[in-house]
Amino acid sequence: MYRLLFALLCLFPVSTLAGGLVGVAYVDNLVGPNLEWAFTSTSVYVVPGVRFSQKSSGAKKDDVRFVGGARMSIDRGRMDQSGFYVGFIAGDFSNSRHYKRNGYGGELGYHLVKTSTRWTLGGALVVRDSDAKRNLNNEPYFTFTASVSIR
Repeated sequence: MYRLLFALLCLFPVSTLAGGLVGVAYVDNLVGPNLEWAFTSTSVYVVPGVRFSQKSSGAKKDDVRFVGGARMSIDRGRMDQSGFYVGFIAGDFSNSRHYKRNGYGGELGYHLVKTSTRWTLGGALVVRDSDAKRNLNNEPYFTFTASVSIR
């Protein structure tokens, strides 16, 4: 999974102007810090978080999951201005805390850039990997993403 993510990140155009963003993100019931590095027209991010649900009765420290990806601005061509973005997302998209199930896919969303904050709202369509042990096939899966970061 990490090799595929690295290979796709290399395809995005990179510039010398970059800045780090730190905030909070929600991706498919996964809540955690949003660590993002924004370039002129692209950005890469990783969200190490803990899966929450109504029946999970809280978070455990050994249940850390990861979601990461890359985004490219399509509306105005710059990540320091508000607009739409398209991106790649990969990580753990299982519905359960008891097992992990990786998924890869595309993301479409909007980022609102203010003076000191950056808000993102998006949706992602991913393909979850098959799991022969649990008799699960590859399947499409839609998820919602949201984050707020300090610039």
